[in-house]
Amino acid sequence: MNHSGSIEKRALCRFVFSVALVFGFSYSAKSQGLNNLWQGGFEHISGPPWGGSDIEFSTGAAVVTSVPDRVIDLKNTSANITNAAGDLLFFSNGVVVGQADGDTMLNGTGLNPSDYTDNWYPSGLALPQAALIIPDPSSGNRFYLFHCTFDDIPTLTAYNLYVTTIDMSMNGGQGAVVQKNQVLMTGSIQPGKLNAVRHGNGRDWWVYSHEVNSDRFWRFLVSPNGIDGPYQQTIGVVRAADGGRTAFSPDGSKFAYYWGVSDLDIFSVDRCSGLLTDPVHIDIDDYDGSAGVAFSPGGRFLYVSSGLTCTKLIWRRQTLPRRSCISPLGTRPIRHPHLLRHCSMQRNWHQMARSISALATAPSN
Repeated sequence: MNHSGSIEKRALCRFVFSVALVFGFSYSAKSQGLNNLWQGGFEHISGPPWGGSDIEFSTGAAVVTSVPDRVIDLKNTSANITNAAGDLLFFSNGVVVGQADGDTMLNGTGLNPSDYTDNWYPSGLALPQAALIIPDPSSGNRFYLFHCTFDDIPTLTAYNLYVTTIDMSMNGGQGAVVQKNQVLMTGSIQPGKLNAVRHGNGRDWWVYSHEVNSDRFWRFLVSPNGIDGPYQQTIGVVRAADGGRTAFSPDGSKFAYYWGVSDLDIFSVDRCSGLLTDPVHIDIDDYDGSAGVAFSPGGRFLYVSSGLTCTKLIWRRQTLPRRSCISPLGTRPIRHPHLLRHCSMQRNWHQMARSISALATAPSN
């Protein structure tokens, strides 16, 4: 990375925000178009530069489009998925499922029933990484939306991890929710921190969550047979309820969990078994109520950040033993929206999107 690019990134990283979008996938998504679109904000009476914006990456560049009439509010909880051409299929803010045209999907209301959802954020949740969309490997039309919310506000804990199923073949191709708020697991769950990596076979997915006041990770296997799990593993540091973020490296070989209080854990990932190994804990000289974490497209750098600072870590590449089940992920850089400018998206997402565009297109290995 050149020096001027590093300065530019550090300047932008001083304003950090994190949202939960589908682009957290560690998966080469050029053909599927899964991670080409970021969405944020909603309509504003003043019009641009206030209101909603989209950032689209199908051409390799970050193209910002104003969406001043977006009626479904996209705060910190924002997940979407696109087709092979990069066209939006549907999205969710953790409260409703929206169609590509911006309207509410058939049977798409009433996600995440709780006091926090119903009375605090009925127009869209404010929990980063609290919604995650995974395609059903057995169908080109069915998708799983994993989601959670605060079920206990005083302890900042989720008690339920839900899955909602969407069938895009219904309602004239606009899609419909066919199963809603199915409880996958109950327990003391970290709200948000939902992330996924493609299985070593190149077809299935591993979905990860974490327990509150514990070092336990839960994972689910999404395959043509449905959703299996939870499987559990204790590794890393004990983490209280936090506002941290997680990220997989573009090749799926590394997994990072960062929060400004309990700092950074980095793991190696066995994409065949889903197990995390080789934990490394790094103390970051920072303390703040927000956090972001993202790998560079080449996987050489890891950025961790709060509302105050941005730290870049670099490590030597290692040649890992080849596993017989491993299918290559491809070469397209993965776009991570975990390092975003620290400001209120509902106030001026469009201005923030311009800064993100500059950050996302700066050179980085």
